[in-house]
Amino acid sequence: GVDTAWADVAPNGWDGTTVRKPSQSEDGTYQISSAAELAWFAGLVNGTLEEVEQNLAANAVLIENIDLNEHAVGIGTKTVEYKGVFDGDGHKVCNLKISEADVTKGIIGFFGTINGASIKQLEIENASVSGDAYGILVGTPTNATIEKCAVKKSTFNPVSMKAGIICGIATNTQIADCYSLENILTNTKNTKYIAGLVGQIKKRSSTLYNCYVAALQYDNTDDNITPTIGQVTTNDIVTNCFFASDNEQETITIGEKKTIAWLKSDEAITALGASYKKDSENKNSGFPVLVYGQKVDKEELKACIDKAEALTDDDVWQEGDRFNGKESEYLPKGSFWAVMTEKLSAAKAVYDSSESTQVAIDTAKDNLQSAIANLIPKTEVNATALYESIQRANAKAQADYTETSWKPFDAAKSAADAMLGKLYVNGEATNLNRGPAATGE
Repeated sequence: GVDTAWADVAPNGWDGTTVRKPSQSEDGTYQISSAAELAWFAGLVNGTLEEVEQNLAANAVLIENIDLNEHAVGIGTKTVEYKGVFDGDGHKVCNLKISEADVTKGIIGFFGTINGASIKQLEIENASVSGDAYGILVGTPTNATIEKCAVKKSTFNPVSMKAGIICGIATNTQIADCYSLENILTNTKNTKYIAGLVGQIKKRSSTLYNCYVAALQYDNTDDNITPTIGQVTTNDIVTNCFFASDNEQETITIGEKKTIAWLKSDEAITALGASYKKDSENKNSGFPVLVYGQKVDKEELKACIDKAEALTDDDVWQEGDRFNGKESEYLPKGSFWAVMTEKLSAAKAVYDSSESTQVAIDTAKDNLQSAIANLIPKTEVNATALYESIQRANAKAQADYTETSWKPFDAAKSAADAMLGKLYVNGEATNLNRGPAATGE
């Protein structure tokens, strides 16, 4: 079973060097049942197996809990990018140990550098990671998803800036339904932005939601350590990120601090969402546990795709559509229609893929919905040319022109401003804004 079966290759545990090729399912996914098989898979990705071609995009699923017996395994390294799908299927990897000596070999986390990969339904327990590593679970994810993962009862002593227990520097990455529980976080090198969850989240297209940190042991007088996230591009990319503590001296700037009792309550389960449930078996000291094996839901994404594909030239402007009344959405180049078609293609690829996670599905849906919302309906005028004319006019300085020529120009600009103001108020089309497809008065 998931919580009791530990697969070793010898009575005394894995020796840290033995490797064995795992079996594969019909679709080629490697079925990993032991530490030796996990090490073989890491070698396949990293290109270190003799007479075996490297495969950066190999897929794997754990079918047993794995005990690494205090040895290091790194899938992807500081210079090798893992690009596949790794599904823990609710199993654990236990007793991972990454030291400075392992880091010199390029190991910067159980997963090192990942790009376009999906890591899901995996727990790391009783790990010890130190040196120039960026994370316990993942080192540096880019264009990736990390979903339904946890690190528990582990020790992290990094020397790199922007290191975190779940991952270090995350770029264009979606992190959802993850938690850090009963871990020890130290900062012996006085390094900045050390975090109990994620070191740094970069780019607006990154998201982190429905995550928590609890029972974290750290020096709360060290300003370089934060229980949740070390640094973010903007705070709005973080939603439902909780840190449980009853110590008034512990504060956070990213996420929400909650009491321990609250995080163990029904209210917390509701806030964290359907991927969590109460710890009725006391596996997490009363803190929420993840629900594994849930099927993904693509219905909302399909409805959004259908809506986009139904749009025609009679419905929305498809050329020269760069201003829709919202200055924050203005496109200096291209068009809203072109952006929407790009997001539609990406959404269809996610919908068609059997490997898409719920995070990827929800992200594709949200991106397509936003693109559709930016389109200019034919029931409104396309005011792009007017808006851009006003911007060019605003760039001109009166001191560069004669009073005689400036006066009619300024009057025309004022009239253009007034017209734009009649078309949009606070970014929304007014009742006077009528395009070629408008009906009625």
